[in-house]
Amino acid sequence: MAAFEVERLGKIRHFQFTVYELLGLVLRDYEVSKKRSVRTVKYRLKNLDDFFGREKLAKDVTAEDVENYILLRRTQERLGKKTAEATIRVELAALKRGFNLAARLRRGLTLNDIPAFPVIPNESLNVRHGFLRTDQVHRVMSFLDADLADLVEFLFATAWRFSEAAQRLKWQNVEDDRLWIATSKSGHPRTIPIAGDLVSIMQRRLRRKNGDFVFHREGRQIVSFQWHWKRAVARAGYEDRKWVVHDLRRSAIVRMIEAGIDQKTVMEWSGHRTDSVFRRYMIVTMDRMAQAAEKVSEMERLRTALPRLSEHHGEREFKWQRRQ
Repeated sequence: MAAFEVERLGKIRHFQFTVYELLGLVLRDYEVSKKRSVRTVKYRLKNLDDFFGREKLAKDVTAEDVENYILLRRTQERLGKKTAEATIRVELAALKRGFNLAARLRRGLTLNDIPAFPVIPNESLNVRHGFLRTDQVHRVMSFLDADLADLVEFLFATAWRFSEAAQRLKWQNVEDDRLWIATSKSGHPRTIPIAGDLVSIMQRRLRRKNGDFVFHREGRQIVSFQWHWKRAVARAGYEDRKWVVHDLRRSAIVRMIEAGIDQKTVMEWSGHRTDSVFRRYMIVTMDRMAQAAEKVSEMERLRTALPRLSEHHGEREFKWQRRQ
């Protein structure tokens, strides 16, 4: 039975909804619509339930209550990280959805009973910042066992999500020249060729085959390896970087872009369905910015046939003075 179960809608008569029952309507709506994020929304609803409790009537919720919820969530942490603004927006959207669903039933709650919800500014594209270079990935891998090191290299080579590689990729999904999974986070199948670094990775996995899953630890499914990852990052000397496993996906995308691969092909590898989500992974490093400046300067020199200015303009020599 669902955590936020309510009476069958046809039996509700002149009902005074509590916040708890509003959340039940939201969960029911997700389940009826067969939305993929049911599991995620249950976690979001739990945070709301913990704050408002089981007895508070929906019509008694005020704008101040909503603001207090926002302020509380901003002070809370999970895995050492503060609650993201995007997470708070999702939770408030679920609560507002519950109000609208209840008002639609016309059972003691109207649109006028819905409190004002403050607008939380949306970060510009919410650009991801965690990025690892190839040498950094290999150094972290050296502090992991062989099975986890193979998984890390696979994620860095393919831009796949951890759940897709560790929990969905089985040997039945491996063909002569490709890998595939029936469904990904986007709800669509994923297929990639076995080429480049994947050839040696799959050869090693074949030698260590033990059970149904391509990636495993001594035959056991890898459910999570956050602890092992954090320890390896720290031992590699990068503890201050705060890298997470998902940064491998971002890094793989950036690496493909820097290699000159077109966006459509990169999106096929990463499984992104829209440009707006893909752009969140468009990390611009200082090296790329410097390369852009050099290309512009080179273009102008060729266009005007002017000699390059002297690099000796003072006693201090900067790194960019030595760049040719």
